[in-house]
Amino acid sequence: MTMAMQRPYNAGAPRARARRRPLALAALPLLLACSSEPTARAGAASSSVPSTEAPARASARTYGEAWKQAAESGDEADLARLALEEGATGLLGAIDDPVRGPVALRALRHAPDRDIAVGPLAARLGERGPDASAVADALLGALAPAGVDRERLDPDGERAAARALLPIARDARADAALKAKVISALWRLAERGVVTRSEIPSAPP
Repeated sequence: MTMAMQRPYNAGAPRARARRRPLALAALPLLLACSSEPTARAGAASSSVPSTEAPARASARTYGEAWKQAAESGDEADLARLALEEGATGLLGAIDDPVRGPVALRALRHAPDRDIAVGPLAARLGERGPDASAVADALLGALAPAGVDRERLDPDGERAAARALLPIARDARADAALKAKVISALWRLAERGVVTRSEIPSAPP
């Protein structure tokens, strides 16, 4: 019967293992730090991505006391004060607001730079939306005769306005009241040399 040969006892092996154990423990923090570094970088990268909610909140428009006063009173003096405070650009930016849009349209005639509203108002009028009549009134106000000391701020916008208005003036199916306002606006553009009188289908109402 053969007996299994036993491996000879190595007296230095326990001491070698004992020496390796502290080395392994010492290296453990380094390994943990390396494994957590990508996670930390990923977390930092994700935190640097801008939130879509913050810009949305920042872009939300606030309306000051002048808007409230003009809406409540409807007085021309309050509308003029609002127009002076907001300018044509600020008023145009509020047209789509369901509450302040009508106020903005009424105030535009008082804006010192109202000429720059002519093009955008005519383009909106060309869409013939539900606010077309109020937009036409605002356009007529913006086209009020300028003083001799006032410079025309947007001739290109005036020419674009004529291109948007002429199809409405020539449309036999257009609403009669709206068409009359459009023709009046075109005659005011003719006074500025933007269109010729022969291009306008009828005399001013």
